[in-house]
Amino acid sequence: MDAGSLNSYSNLKGQSRCPLQEQLLQRKNSKENMDRFIPNRSAMDFDYAHYMLTDGRKIKENQTVCSPAREAYRKQLAETLNMNRTRILAFKNKPPAPVELFPSEHSTASAHPTKSAKPRRHIPQSSERTLDAPDLVDDFYLNLLDWGSSNVLAIALGNTVYLWDASDSSTSELVTVDDENGPVTSVSWAPDGRHIAIGLNNSEVQLWDSASNRQLRTLRGCHRSRVGSMAWNNHILTTGGMDGQIVNNDVRIRSHVVETYRGHQQEVCGLKWSASGQQLASGGNDNVVHIWDRSMASSNSPTQWLHRLEEHTSAVKALAWCPFQSNLLATGGGGGDRTIKFWNTHTGACLNSVDTGSQVCSLLWSKNERELLSSHGFTQNQLTLWKYPSMVKMAELTGHTSRVLYMAQSPDGCTVASAAGDETLRFWNVFGVPEVAKTAPKVNREPFSQLNRFKIPRSLNSFSNLKGQSRFPLQEQLLSRKNSKENMDRFIPNRSAMDFDYAHYMLTDGRKIKENQTVCSPAREAYRKQLAETLNMNRTRILAFKNKPPAPVELFPSEHSTTSVHPTKSAKPRRHIPQSSERTLDAPDLVDDFYLNLLDWGSSNVLAIALGNTVYLWDASDSSTSELVTVDDANGPVTSVSWAPDGRHIAIGLNNSEVQLWDLASNRQLRTLRGCHRSRVGSMAWNNHILTTGGMDGQIVNNDVRIRSHIVETYRGHQQEVCGLKWSASGQQLASGGNDNVVHIWDRSMASSNSPTQWLHRLEEHTSAVKALAWCPFQSNLLATGGGGGDRTIKFWNTHTGACLNSVDTGSQVCSLLWSKNERELLSSHGFTQNQLTLWKYPSMVKMAELTGHTSRVLYMAQSPDGCTVASAAGDETLRFWNVFGVPEVAKTAPKVNLPNSTIDGPVVVPSKPASSHPKGDGDLLHLEQLPLWEATMDFVHFLGVLDIN
Repeated sequence: MDAGSLNSYSNLKGQSRCPLQEQLLQRKNSKENMDRFIPNRSAMDFDYAHYMLTDGRKIKENQTVCSPAREAYRKQLAETLNMNRTRILAFKNKPPAPVELFPSEHSTASAHPTKSAKPRRHIPQSSERTLDAPDLVDDFYLNLLDWGSSNVLAIALGNTVYLWDASDSSTSELVTVDDENGPVTSVSWAPDGRHIAIGLNNSEVQLWDSASNRQLRTLRGCHRSRVGSMAWNNHILTTGGMDGQIVNNDVRIRSHVVETYRGHQQEVCGLKWSASGQQLASGGNDNVVHIWDRSMASSNSPTQWLHRLEEHTSAVKALAWCPFQSNLLATGGGGGDRTIKFWNTHTGACLNSVDTGSQVCSLLWSKNERELLSSHGFTQNQLTLWKYPSMVKMAELTGHTSRVLYMAQSPDGCTVASAAGDETLRFWNVFGVPEVAKTAPKVNREPFSQLNRFKIPRSLNSFSNLKGQSRFPLQEQLLSRKNSKENMDRFIPNRSAMDFDYAHYMLTDGRKIKENQTVCSPAREAYRKQLAETLNMNRTRILAFKNKPPAPVELFPSEHSTTSVHPTKSAKPRRHIPQSSERTLDAPDLVDDFYLNLLDWGSSNVLAIALGNTVYLWDASDSSTSELVTVDDANGPVTSVSWAPDGRHIAIGLNNSEVQLWDLASNRQLRTLRGCHRSRVGSMAWNNHILTTGGMDGQIVNNDVRIRSHIVETYRGHQQEVCGLKWSASGQQLASGGNDNVVHIWDRSMASSNSPTQWLHRLEEHTSAVKALAWCPFQSNLLATGGGGGDRTIKFWNTHTGACLNSVDTGSQVCSLLWSKNERELLSSHGFTQNQLTLWKYPSMVKMAELTGHTSRVLYMAQSPDGCTVASAAGDETLRFWNVFGVPEVAKTAPKVNLPNSTIDGPVVVPSKPASSHPKGDGDLLHLEQLPLWEATMDFVHFLGVLDIN
């Protein structure tokens, strides 16, 4: 305020206010000042406004009589200054509270009582509890977590949907679908909290009643592929599919499809209805967000969108409607975008865009505050709490070790559950405490809650003093804990609030004292049941605490302590991974060629290896070796070998483009497949009776070995040699790797005998030849690939979407990959510089062991039928066996017996001519070190189909 204004203000106190009244009346009647009926902001008298806010109002309050003239003046002043204005054309931010620059004699502290400031909310930086979520699908485009209005959390783990009741921490299995229909791709609770929709990989949607635990109906015909997103609008269930369609289903009627929205070109991965149920937001893998209006829907033709928002540069799955502003929508972009954008859905305008620095997987608004929570992927895998609209970070919550794909909010709006690719489910008290719980009287959460259990002396004292006390007060506290709404805040027990002093007492002296009592009173029996229910002692592993509590240790043994009272269960020993090979065999003439596949271990426990022009068989059950076939130089060398699923028949690829089929039992050739390729056959893979071959010509051919015209499909996509082929366990998808640095995913259902088949996905992220391929045994759509010397990475792919989930730089050429059949582990073999085998823990990709011994690159690996032993062959012409994946369960309990030739002195001799029963004859091959052989057996099964050969 300048000097002139201050002087006018000071002179105003002694003057009459009638002249000012006349000025104000003139201002009101002047058309110039009321130009366009918009008050002139610059013409406001701030001196008088300040006077009215301070001394003027106080003088008026002291007057005992208000004259009619003053009353008329007050009304005119209110109308002129527009004191009753609404928000329309008002200042955006509220004006600051008036500050008295010059305190007067009328100013007193009591005249303006200040409101007590609201205490700053504490946001816990760690999760309240952590539950195991094994087999959780790590797929950005799915929606596998939802929290219903009845306070039950639904989560899909593989083919199974589990329900976790937050009121009592109980877990139950709702449904498990078979492999043909699964895995589950989305879950969504109906508004009533009782019915739940389950989207499947086979394009169907199941409706279940959680109260009666029965299926109500199945919705078919909505989509042509998996249903990855769903949203309810009263009785309307909206589904989004991989085919890009959005369908409104009225679940009350037989013909459930009532509207169809078409606008996305790729998978619909996000769906959210506004609170009014009038507008629907959809996000897709085509980087587009659509706003659809319910009033524009039509059952006769595809509905036109209201707004098409194309500002994102990556897939949009995260969608969240603002609870306090109906036309405000927040959206989050994937790894190539990394922004949160805010939209006015009435106009389609982008209001703000915030770069988060990482993939945005999910968004949730607070129901109680103007805050937004986002979950992210690489690099921090964190949850970030933002203050709206300033978008200032309030907190970053870390704990997950993989991208936080899914979030769900409790019915009271205070707790958030997050599920990540690290297969954990975490609960965060991020949005505060419910209002009801805030006003409830505070009681002790647990016994000895007033003690500081992090200070060992105090906790030990409380433990020692407890022995002589009565437990009835403790019983009353536990009963009050179970019945108190405040202590069951959000119905989620606080893991960190457990009293380990009392738990230790109950596991030692407390139980012994109880056992010595001759009579168990009803009160004590009731106490025991309440304690078991409260601490939830009968929980299973599914959705249970991730880490088991440590075994109780008695710090101060008492007179009651005996080892016989509490026998402790022996802990599972940590698996020992031998750092050296179990045995080593000579493999002379092994071709040192990265692009070939010369080693395979059949289901009948016989290992086949190609050495030059000859294929040898090594029987693991008795360590015998035999020669199967030697081809002439015109056809050789052998370029690939592959056992059929029955373990009896074997395919042998040759350098002259032919493939021979042999019968191991009769030791005879069954047929020769010709015309598949124009040059050598370096890779092969079986799918029941279909033998798939990959050649140096870049072609992939499916051969039905039962019929004369064996070529049934041809896949063309590689420009150079196909050096890796692997069928998925379901036999539906084929992965191929080539010297052109490309990986293709082919779908069996898309195959055609009339024309070359189009690939499902073309993956071009590798920068060198890709030979190493491995399908995950515990997650059907997960593929691991390894690049050559110019790439040196292991990459993980979602084969449903073609997305790269992770990439790990190994530092050397990746020659081969094998998944463990028993553990979540991956084994890779490498070239220069160490020529090692590396064991990785998945999904963290932490190195568990590095196995060295080979002196040249480890080109080939094969796994025993029991999944425990791995054979590796290298350019140093040695074949080594590693007990890397543990010991078979059967072998662990079976009595040890001496196997024939378990230890052998001298060389193992191999017959120079084929024999029908693998005898040991004259010859020189395969020198064997004196090492014990593992125990492994496998029954033969009959070959699928009948060979039609002429």
